[in-house]
Amino acid sequence: MTLAVVDALREKHREFFTGFWTLLISVSLSFIAGIYLGSVNDVLLLIPGLMVLVTPSINMRGAIAGILTSRLSSSMHLGAFEVEFGRNTELGDNLRASLILTVIISAALAVFGKIICMGTGTPVIGIAEMIIISVISGTLAGILVTVVGVLVSIVCYRKFWDLDMVGAPAVTTLGDIVTLPFLVMTALLVTA
Repeated sequence: MTLAVVDALREKHREFFTGFWTLLISVSLSFIAGIYLGSVNDVLLLIPGLMVLVTPSINMRGAIAGILTSRLSSSMHLGAFEVEFGRNTELGDNLRASLILTVIISAALAVFGKIICMGTGTPVIGIAEMIIISVISGTLAGILVTVVGVLVSIVCYRKFWDLDMVGAPAVTTLGDIVTLPFLVMTALLVTA
């Protein structure tokens, strides 16, 4: 076997195990979100209409952060990635776009949630409360997940790891874990 073939096999094994361990850790940590959901189920049911925001809020957090790490990964593969946060930089522009998208989508989720509750006859809190809860909890969780996504991207860049294998599982799992507590805490504060 030539040295090039051995190096190629070693790299494939490294990529496989990087992805394998990342997914295994992510799946294991996802149980935390399920346990927390079970523990706050009564609180979610006490605030009319809040339950309808749980799944889309969690999904949105992982989707936006996953898109961010995917775009940063693409810029790494193209050689355009640098650890620069200014305007007209890959990292800075994508970071700002993710945060703006988080706020806009959080507000839209609240409006859709209110419409769905009204359409199905489900009791629901007022639209202003829904928007405030969704935007504040979404933005706080989004900032945390985005910061971790950027840190993971920088670590992968500096260690020459494939961000595609690490980024999306890491940020989607973190989104699963942190979104629900932020949603519950914000709802309790707003409706108190």
